[in-house]
Amino acid sequence: MVEARGAIRRGIGVVGESLTEFFEKVKKKGILEPHLINHQVRTSMNAKLGLLAFLCLGIWACQSTPQAGDMEKNLQEMSKKMYNEETSRLDEEAAEAFIGACETFAKAHPQHDKAAEYLLKAGETARTMKNYPRGIALYDQVISTYPDSPKAAQALFLKGFTLDNDMKQIDQARSIYESFLEKYPNDEFADDTQFLLNNLGKSDDEIIKGFEQSQPVEATEAPAGE
Repeated sequence: MVEARGAIRRGIGVVGESLTEFFEKVKKKGILEPHLINHQVRTSMNAKLGLLAFLCLGIWACQSTPQAGDMEKNLQEMSKKMYNEETSRLDEEAAEAFIGACETFAKAHPQHDKAAEYLLKAGETARTMKNYPRGIALYDQVISTYPDSPKAAQALFLKGFTLDNDMKQIDQARSIYESFLEKYPNDEFADDTQFLLNNLGKSDDEIIKGFEQSQPVEATEAPAGE
């Protein structure tokens, strides 16, 4: 539905950015790893990679104060190994390990300037895996633990988007969108939020019809000589 909304917005000149531009914005914000955007999740078994990823977590767990730099390097490597370019498949074991590693990083270094960012990436990875409740739980963690971080606004938007687009929980999504606009009226996602709020629960045909009805009717010119 959201993809169709983006096409509608481009096709009939609705104010705001296209869905493609929206995802470019998401990538620039670093909310989601680029290779996970628009990816259709499929089950992939890769025991060796999964074991390696979980061993990394085990090493971190055995350290009393893991070094943030070392953990970040491991996170970057784990992120790259989640997606196989050749098979276009997401390795779910590696993705689960990445989510856990992000949570471990935030627990070990809660004051680190990237703690909120990694939790947000973990949330979007969970959403990509269609584990929506876990994704929302991670968004909530960002919102509650780092309320003054720019990532809190992104987490709130993504929570509403997940409830709306993925879980079809319209009433809850409406509440989140309204809360977002109240808290962050000037955020760069405010226009997207308002658009989604205005069209909650509508089918693509209803959205198109509404847009057509909102277009001004051009006056017909009288034939020359009359």
